[in-house]
Amino acid sequence: MINQQSHQQGFTLIELAIVLVIVGVLIGGFIGTFGARIDSTRIAETREELEDIKKALVGYALNPDPIRGGVGPYLPCPDCRNPFGCVGTANDGIEDINGTTCSVGVGGVGNLPWVTLGLGRGDAWNTRYTYWVDPAYADHANPFVFASPVTAMTVMTRDAADNEVSLATNITAVVVSHGKNRLGGISTDSSLNETIAAHEASVGDSHVDETNNTNSNDSEFISRTSSLEGTTTAGGPFDDLIIWLTDYELKAEMLNAGMLP
Repeated sequence: MINQQSHQQGFTLIELAIVLVIVGVLIGGFIGTFGARIDSTRIAETREELEDIKKALVGYALNPDPIRGGVGPYLPCPDCRNPFGCVGTANDGIEDINGTTCSVGVGGVGNLPWVTLGLGRGDAWNTRYTYWVDPAYADHANPFVFASPVTAMTVMTRDAADNEVSLATNITAVVVSHGKNRLGGISTDSSLNETIAAHEASVGDSHVDETNNTNSNDSEFISRTSSLEGTTTAGGPFDDLIIWLTDYELKAEMLNAGMLP
């Protein structure tokens, strides 16, 4: 009788290489999709929180704190984010007041006073929100009235031709999330994120529109569609998220509550 031996042939190196390539492509696609989902979730969470912040600002104006020396209505002062010139503690989430007026620098720009408003300390990327308020609307001793004027503050966007166009005027307050790149913001642990100037020096891109959202003495903020690093648009790469409160919105809420004549 002839003994028959069965032979089992394994994968060749070429077959193994093909399998590894296919697995790598599948994993790469999954990681890319997963990363995009995380980004989308964080953007959605931050947009939702910005809406909550807007409601909280109105709620603050509707419920003036007599301990602060006023009878309202008025908006909260920013939390001072620079130790120089702060009356209170910098980056502690509490509005910084010198007597009954905001103590922060030109234009009233600082951190959103999240402790004062009873909110979380930062956006989905762990960066504090930047907050600008018209000083005339945050004077705790001199509540704003229906005829109170506003500073020449505008929120701009860009049209299809990449030109700046006005999106909103008569602004009393603006809140900015510095987005995924976090440029120009302050981390929730109070450390400074990379500055836009330093980033531009290392990468080469010009973040014109994001710079507008960090200038403490600027009269213009930008809200537009996001664009990736390497973008050649006039405004440069952009991932900021922004919300604002006009005097019309604010005064309508105060009228409905019977707080304005």
